[in-house]
Amino acid sequence: MPEIEKEKEIEKEIEKKNVKSIAGHIIDEKTDEKEKREPESVLDVDEHMSEKQKLSLMNKQQKREYILEYYAPKALFALVVVGIVVFLVVKHFTAESAALNILAVNTTQQGSAANDKEYYEEFLRENGLDAEKEYVSISTGIGVSTDPNDAMSQDSLQLMQNKFMANAVDVFFADTDLVMSFGEFGYMQDLDKVLTDELKEKYKDSFVYATVIETGEKIPVGIKIGDNSWVKDTGWYEMDAAVGFGENAKNMDLALEFLEYISRE
Repeated sequence: MPEIEKEKEIEKEIEKKNVKSIAGHIIDEKTDEKEKREPESVLDVDEHMSEKQKLSLMNKQQKREYILEYYAPKALFALVVVGIVVFLVVKHFTAESAALNILAVNTTQQGSAANDKEYYEEFLRENGLDAEKEYVSISTGIGVSTDPNDAMSQDSLQLMQNKFMANAVDVFFADTDLVMSFGEFGYMQDLDKVLTDELKEKYKDSFVYATVIETGEKIPVGIKIGDNSWVKDTGWYEMDAAVGFGENAKNMDLALEFLEYISRE
């Protein structure tokens, strides 16, 4: 009898502590329930649960893994988007813009300092422009021959035409015949309409005339400047050289200022 009473007392004590015995092993019921609730992996969490419910079922390690797996890609994507936006904004406010577009064809000195935009910074500053934000776009290295069978020359002519039609030529340097030829096809400005009286008087004996095919009108389209000191300093041409302005020049006022700039004695 005393043994039976002792066993009953032990059972009562176990019940008070909420302990169960399975196959001879004593198991804490609360711990057992917690283990049942915790998923073995973050991948075992029910996808239909709210984020709060999912996290409540996980231990600390699983929470860290879940946060890294679920939120890290989104955070990375957000950082990339923000980075791109910042880059575009900075680029917009710091990017240089072309204040003047110069096309020089058939130049003989490819290593000329005049081929670099830094060569024109003084000119820009004289005209009140910030050389840190604006520059002179200079295109050289294009060669055109008089041989109609020269395929490369034909490609160069097509490239030049595209530049003129895209309003990407303000000032045009070339040999006299080429300036006249482009004038005949209507790619050049009528100098009588754009030059100041002072410049007309100065260059009237050096005009290059062309008869425009479309209208039949003979107009001055270029100025012979082979003996110009600025042109000589560039090394672009030996003697035969002319300058004119693209028919669709976007920066005509500055182009005229540039002609005056290189016309100084």
